[in-house]
Amino acid sequence: MVDVGCGDLSFWEDRNCESYIGIDIAENIIIENREKRPEWKFIPVNAKDKIQGIKGRVVFSLDLLFHIMNTDDFVKILENLCYYSKEWIYIYTWTINPFKQEKWKKLGKTVTDDKFQYYRPLRDYLEIFLSRGFNLEATRWPPWGGIGELFVFRKSKLDTLLKADHSLKP
Repeated sequence: MVDVGCGDLSFWEDRNCESYIGIDIAENIIIENREKRPEWKFIPVNAKDKIQGIKGRVVFSLDLLFHIMNTDDFVKILENLCYYSKEWIYIYTWTINPFKQEKWKKLGKTVTDDKFQYYRPLRDYLEIFLSRGFNLEATRWPPWGGIGELFVFRKSKLDTLLKADHSLKP
């Protein structure tokens, strides 16, 4: 399991994971997480910076992407999610633009608060996943409603087989 933008581990609560790597830019969060879960590995790094050799069958990125202000950084993070994943990628992010609400229109804002949040439809970036062998398997709205949606990507079985058999010769 690779958790990009792991934050304070609130998602995990009492859940456990056999092999876990948490990545977060906030060093104070990493220090707290190491105290909470000393058996897990935590890396203090910006999600846009690829960490060579990190791989997991499953990669999570929950509530991270709408905090990325720079589009180039956003794209690098999506590419890194694909790099880290051997099979599954789960992304929870906004699919409804919160900045189209009346209070933001009055301020002339339509996609950002200019500080901490920026709305980009993940569906506009699906080619990044497809070009790296991942298919969008499903999307799910949370039962509590809201503006976010869970995206589930899976590595193509053909792509996985080709990579696994690359050393075989006829």
